[in-house]
Amino acid sequence: MIKFFVPIFAFVVIILFCIRLFRPSFGTKKSVIFLLAGAGVAYILSYVAVFLMFVYIGLLHVEAYSPDAAHFDDSLARDTQAYFSERQGRPVTVRYEYLRQGPTQSGIGSPRYYIWVKIFADGREIDAGAVKVAGVGKDRFEITDFLSRGMILDVPGRLNAVFPKAVCETIKSRLRL
Repeated sequence: MIKFFVPIFAFVVIILFCIRLFRPSFGTKKSVIFLLAGAGVAYILSYVAVFLMFVYIGLLHVEAYSPDAAHFDDSLARDTQAYFSERQGRPVTVRYEYLRQGPTQSGIGSPRYYIWVKIFADGREIDAGAVKVAGVGKDRFEITDFLSRGMILDVPGRLNAVFPKAVCETIKSRLRL
């Protein structure tokens, strides 16, 4: 709804400004050309303003739903370790690497992070795979999806249903698919 009204409002304001500015000479060829050029610029700038507004809202949302930089890695390590310990039914250690640097933001949903995990128990690797993680508030992460190395190797097409295309390519190159 706002996407519709902001361009119209900006367009009308700039048209009125141009009319007021050139009122004494309004009707001359030069003022009409300037008025039309101003209208075109107003139209384009109104869409730029809407785009920048949505970018700004997205950035604020990422900041609001991601732990502070000082605690980010600690929180991510804690929450992935808790998830996989519960999943394995025993204490495990988790090491991770980013598949994509920085968050992915879609609309007003939680920011998503993509990592490759290696899961260790008793000093040996017991599993590995790709994980999609959502930032929940300023203090924790939630694992939304996990595809183990074996699942990916069995059916590589599963990646496309869970991960963005660029992340899928990173995973495939990691597994040499």
